[in-house]
Amino acid sequence: MANYFILDAQADRTQLRIAESRIPERYTNAVLDGESIKPARSAPVAYIEKKTAKAADFVGGVVTVPIVSAKMQGALERVAEACEFYPVRLTLRRDASVGFRYLIFNALGLVDAFDWERSKYRRLADSPGVSRVEKLVLDESKVGNRNVFRLSAFRTQLIVSGKARAELESAQLLGLQFIPTSEYRPAI
Repeated sequence: MANYFILDAQADRTQLRIAESRIPERYTNAVLDGESIKPARSAPVAYIEKKTAKAADFVGGVVTVPIVSAKMQGALERVAEACEFYPVRLTLRRDASVGFRYLIFNALGLVDAFDWERSKYRRLADSPGVSRVEKLVLDESKVGNRNVFRLSAFRTQLIVSGKARAELESAQLLGLQFIPTSEYRPAI
């Protein structure tokens, strides 16, 4: 059984999904850098696709930062070593009276566990990171005791341990999928 998984939202169009994000760039940058967010005075807004969507605990769509329910927050707090949560308001573009309270999830710190020898990737120009990963291999000896993290070389994916997966599954959360890192394939 795999030890680490990419945590992703299910591609279920009937569930709550983001159509357009108004989350400030400083939030996105902080999340991708594993740094603490300097929050705005009021909660940022993201627009959902449709009013009739079913609730989800992990919200998918066009958004870089993970958006989670309060129920998922509780599960993550039990396994994530260093994390923070900030309110975000999900609403319809044409009907602001429709609103859902969710949270932005930020896993603090980056882990330098990208296996440069066994992974297949393309490097970013003038950067220590990678732009595209065809095959993702972790150097598990460098993960330490982290259960929820991003890689310093490949920051776009949220990775969870088998322990974190078990905790999230036991919480019976909706809208999550766990992709073994060995089976990761980039979106086309």
